[in-house]
Amino acid sequence: MHFRRRAVLAGLFGLITAPALAQGLGFGLGMQDVVARARGQSLPLDGIATAPSEAFSFRRLKSTYTGPAMLLRRVSDNATQSINFLGYVPGLGAPIDTAAANAFCAATTCQIVVWYDQSGNARDAYQGDPPSQPTYVPNCIGTLPCARSVSGSEMIAPPTGGLSSAGNGTIDVVARRSSGTDFCLAVQAYGYGTGTPSRLFLNNDATYWVLDGGSGNALGATNNSLWHAGIGTIGPGSALRIDGAETAGTAVGAASTGYLRMMATFTTANCDHAEIIHWDGYMATAAERAALTTNQRSFWGIP
Repeated sequence: MHFRRRAVLAGLFGLITAPALAQGLGFGLGMQDVVARARGQSLPLDGIATAPSEAFSFRRLKSTYTGPAMLLRRVSDNATQSINFLGYVPGLGAPIDTAAANAFCAATTCQIVVWYDQSGNARDAYQGDPPSQPTYVPNCIGTLPCARSVSGSEMIAPPTGGLSSAGNGTIDVVARRSSGTDFCLAVQAYGYGTGTPSRLFLNNDATYWVLDGGSGNALGATNNSLWHAGIGTIGPGSALRIDGAETAGTAVGAASTGYLRMMATFTTANCDHAEIIHWDGYMATAAERAALTTNQRSFWGIP
């Protein structure tokens, strides 16, 4: 009996490699997290043929990206430090090095100065004004961190090369409104010099929206206090997928060029973001939308 029990346990834990287990525990995951995530977790953008325009996350999104995750500023002394990703481990992915970040931020608060773009387009999100910098929050989504924006916080993705004038696009986020009742804005594209939003991904009350600043929209009902994986397409036949449910909308899209505002927060809300991916000029297919949200739900532990 004891032999059979040991054999069964060995078979179960044999699904989790020793390096994966060691690496998983090394970046602060508990045993339940390690077991839950040992499901062949892949890097999500490796399976998408069309490269995004910008990609930001607290995990590595693509195997070809070798740069850092973000630049943190320590509030206590204004010191800064780049934080990298851990190496990819099958079943665990490649999360941010939380041990390095938590050590740097110990006994003080850290804010995010630069959130590095993983798309290869060097469109890093930047905020040089300390009062407007999002806060690095450890243990925000399970044992992994997030970026928290409060009223007045936002990041700007520089308009290197500008946004497309095609009007179509895709916005993909892992986010929640952690407190308050106002809007949480994940991504907003502005036209040069006009200040007119051309594409939005917002959540307010119990609804996620993708809008074009006019009449076009797609709406998805959800609970804002919980984490969700949401992806919206902008253009003819727009759609909005929240976790496993998809809603069709009207034609959404307006031609523009410009830059991106990210994680802008309105008056009363605190908004948390773990992942933001944007395709300018490309509408993700239904299969790609499903694959992305499935991967995100698996990695981030979203039901």
